[in-house]
Amino acid sequence: MLFAVIGLQYLGTALGDWHAARSIQRPVSNAPLSSDGMGGRDSSSDATLPSGSGQSGATTPSEVGNTSFYVASVWSRLVLVAAFSALVALGRCERGLLVLAAVNAAGAAGMWRALQQQQQKPA
Repeated sequence: MLFAVIGLQYLGTALGDWHAARSIQRPVSNAPLSSDGMGGRDSSSDATLPSGSGQSGATTPSEVGNTSFYVASVWSRLVLVAAFSALVALGRCERGLLVLAAVNAAGAAGMWRALQQQQQKPA
């Protein structure tokens, strides 16, 4: 079950990153190819990302990835809470597992509040 929850976190992060990447304007380079023979471009003339673009106020792909991971961790923790509660309700596990479910629920709620505060923070 734990591996399924971790898989949900990775899947949620990937979906969040994919969705946000479609909405973020990527840096555009107007620089000529470098002379190092590697075919790259000089990054010193790259355009910057527009302020306020992306997910939850994130302005860079890295910030979007972090936010996507945190959102995915909230949802996967809630799935874990539901799974632990179901195991106890079905009599498959002892009631002590509900303590771990409660800890995960509190962690998910705390992370959700932090994400909401980050979203409302002025730029």
